[in-house]
Amino acid sequence: MKEEEKGMKGGGKEEALDPARGREKGNDEQLAECRKQAEENLAGWKRAMADYQNREKDLAREKEELAAYSSVRTVLSILPALDHLRAAIAQIPAEHRKSEWVAGVGLVVREFDTALRSLGVQLIETVGKAFDPSLHESVGDEESESAAGSVVREVQPGYTMGGKVIRPSKVIIAK
Repeated sequence: MKEEEKGMKGGGKEEALDPARGREKGNDEQLAECRKQAEENLAGWKRAMADYQNREKDLAREKEELAAYSSVRTVLSILPALDHLRAAIAQIPAEHRKSEWVAGVGLVVREFDTALRSLGVQLIETVGKAFDPSLHESVGDEESESAAGSVVREVQPGYTMGGKVIRPSKVIIAK
């Protein structure tokens, strides 16, 4: 029997037959598999976290855009009333221009202008400026001593808000 034991020890079969060694080898494989799974889970978690953070940023941007859009709609709904007040003031006969009620209407227009400026609304400058199709809408042309293509008269004021045109100026340009 000693020969059998010698053969088993010296023949290299002891590694395969040793149950403790087999468990260690199996544990190493399980550990490697667990580590691989943990790395995959961590990578998936990181992707999910990045997706979540991107979505949060998108929602914040969408919320800001919605608020800006709502503000623009509100401003655009008020502008016709302001246009009518300005037109009314422009039509007041000279003999009535110094009356108190005309001054009161003028104050209302200034309050509108102040409120609009506080919302970031700016009046587009027109008369004497070169026609710019991104700011102006031409509604006609007329003979003028001004340079051809320059704005000679404003029919309706235009406005920008946050650097974007919310209503172009309607203008008459020089021929």
